[in-house]
Amino acid sequence: MPQETDRLKLPLPLGNENVTRESINGIFEKIDAGVASQADLDALREAVSQMDIPDASLTQKGKVQLSSKTDGTSEAVAATEKAVRDARVAAINAASTDATTKANAAVAPIISLDSSNLVQNSSANLGLYGWSDYGSAPWSVTAGTNFRTLKYFQVTGAVAANSYAVLDSNPTNVIAGTYNLQAMFYTLGMTTGILLIEVKNASDDITINSLVADANSNWHRKSKTVTIPSGVTSVKLRLVVAGGASGVPGSVKAISRIKFSAGAVDVPYTAEADDLALFQSGVDAKNGIVGAINAKGGNASTSDTWVTLMAKINAIEQGQYAKFSPDVRGNYINVPAGFSGQVGSDIATFAAGTKVISLFTNSAGNMLSQCNYGAISVAFSLRDNQGVLWPIHTPHGNNTGLYFIMSVLFCQIDLVARSISTYLRVSTDGAYYTQGPFAPSNFNTQGPIKLVYAVYDNTWAQSREVYYKVTLTSIVSG
Repeated sequence: MPQETDRLKLPLPLGNENVTRESINGIFEKIDAGVASQADLDALREAVSQMDIPDASLTQKGKVQLSSKTDGTSEAVAATEKAVRDARVAAINAASTDATTKANAAVAPIISLDSSNLVQNSSANLGLYGWSDYGSAPWSVTAGTNFRTLKYFQVTGAVAANSYAVLDSNPTNVIAGTYNLQAMFYTLGMTTGILLIEVKNASDDITINSLVADANSNWHRKSKTVTIPSGVTSVKLRLVVAGGASGVPGSVKAISRIKFSAGAVDVPYTAEADDLALFQSGVDAKNGIVGAINAKGGNASTSDTWVTLMAKINAIEQGQYAKFSPDVRGNYINVPAGFSGQVGSDIATFAAGTKVISLFTNSAGNMLSQCNYGAISVAFSLRDNQGVLWPIHTPHGNNTGLYFIMSVLFCQIDLVARSISTYLRVSTDGAYYTQGPFAPSNFNTQGPIKLVYAVYDNTWAQSREVYYKVTLTSIVSG
């Protein structure tokens, strides 16, 4: 039995059947009858165009328009892939911004101007650093056993009637206005006397306000608004245990978590707020160390790490001084015509690394005396290892052909600052103090250095004998 195609039911001859022209023609006619003509397609297109398809909505199916907007409000259009992506990116950015804003808002009460702590070492984390202890009973620091206190300042001994245990903070700069003072107090067992914090004008020690602890109480927090009056530019906090009529018992009197901040808002104490004050105390300490190193001739910067500063401290040379008296007697030196430079033997030699040279004499004589003859200008000088000369005083000479006397009564040479301080007495000018001359730019102050007698200007056309003498009593170098 012949098989047929699925759609047009065209016969599919079997292998044992003969195919005739009539059967093939019948197949083509059946195909032709089943194919749509152009007229049929046009009629179909016309029919479709005239169909009334409703717009899609939230309640019915229908035709719909696409849109890439991410901020539209229409419910009759469909979002494209781009619109979905843009909305997703905007949502992520908005969430990130919101998280940052909330984080900043959470931290703002800690670090803003209205709540940053102005008290260094406010919870005794650095011992008594930043505080001055005086009074009839000593203050000390101990670690707390309560999680709220960390460490605290305490007075454990009894304070007699009309006596006080006092602990002052370092001064802090303020401006006129409102501030908040708060702290945690411990007075359990303290049945007489008072534990309090005073805000003092640092310039005249007058009390501006005070915060008083509750009597005979376990750890408790107290807070108070303090108004700084006009004209006050610096205040200090004073922790006070005041003795009562029968004296304060020997129980622990303690204070911790002290906070003094600008503004009337009572923002509770936080470790972060105290960290700011600790950081500033560290900055102040580093600045002081850098200044001390530089004052000792070192070269330190606040950008140096603590390890680097430690190395620079260790590199500071210890004060090692040498004292000696030169044994140089008067002599005539032959100065060749037009000669400038060192004459005579070395008066003294200073080792490499010398920082200061001081020349002394007794009250009976001159430290250095020189005689200049004619137009020869001479001066006692330092000479570096390259032969560069540095006069201790301004070279002098005359044109009279007579002796010219200059006396150096005192001289201190600072090789670090490359300067000289001298007290002179000149036969023509009298006595006076002078600063300089300063070292020539090419003078090597690292040493070794020699004290010599040098000729600077010589206009004589022939050799001359110049007489000089040295009456130094002592030289100290270090």
